[in-house]
Amino acid sequence: WWGKVASPNPWEATSLEWSIPSPPAIKSFGGEVVGVSRDPYQYGFEGPQDFVMQRTGAAVTDLTTVALPPPQTANTPLDYSSLSKTGMWIFIAACIMTFAALTSARLARRGSAQDWQSFRLPVILYFNTVLLVGSSVTLEMARRSFPRFTLSGARQERIVKLCLTITLLFGAVFLGGQVAAWLQLRSQGFAFGAGPSSSFLYLLLEAHGVHVLVGLIAIAWVLDKLYGSQLRKPSLDTFELYWHFTTALWLYVLGVLLITI
Repeated sequence: WWGKVASPNPWEATSLEWSIPSPPAIKSFGGEVVGVSRDPYQYGFEGPQDFVMQRTGAAVTDLTTVALPPPQTANTPLDYSSLSKTGMWIFIAACIMTFAALTSARLARRGSAQDWQSFRLPVILYFNTVLLVGSSVTLEMARRSFPRFTLSGARQERIVKLCLTITLLFGAVFLGGQVAAWLQLRSQGFAFGAGPSSSFLYLLLEAHGVHVLVGLIAIAWVLDKLYGSQLRKPSLDTFELYWHFTTALWLYVLGVLLITI
């Protein structure tokens, strides 16, 4: 603000950032090979005015042979797909181990219990299965249409919104059908604490129902981001992985129930 104007290099430093004009001109070094010393101070010019400890034992590097990493720009998109999918796979692995433990306990209890009750599964469970499989199909259609927004215009966007809405609707109806099946079983005398058979039945159904409920909350979030034009492809891919797992998990639970009723 006041006083004498400082020189371009008032500290008489010898490192590269002080040894070239600011802003640097094109071909600042005039095409000459520039030797810089490394360790303990990196990229300082080696010469009679340089620090002794910087010159002693320092290796000289030719800047023209240094391979620099590609520049990062503000418009370079970050890849979140591998990170989010890795986390989802870890979660899925934990769920698989949990349901495998429940299945093992159910089989062991069934083999040793004298009071194990047999029952018929409500027919509505099969209808629910069709709904959940259908929701996975519509979700896959939404995922396949999502990348083509910029190529196909608003029509593809409407398809994605419609398919995701149908997925949400099918999932909600599935969850309602599960509640109806629980009430039907309870009216037949198979309440939660009626015996080991009904207890394991409700435990499996309710554990899967919690996963579906979480999925419904997630798809509502996905739709909100989509309508706000903020949805990213990795987010949709990660949710699709979770929802397909939920569908496969239900098929597994239904198979276990059919084998052990």
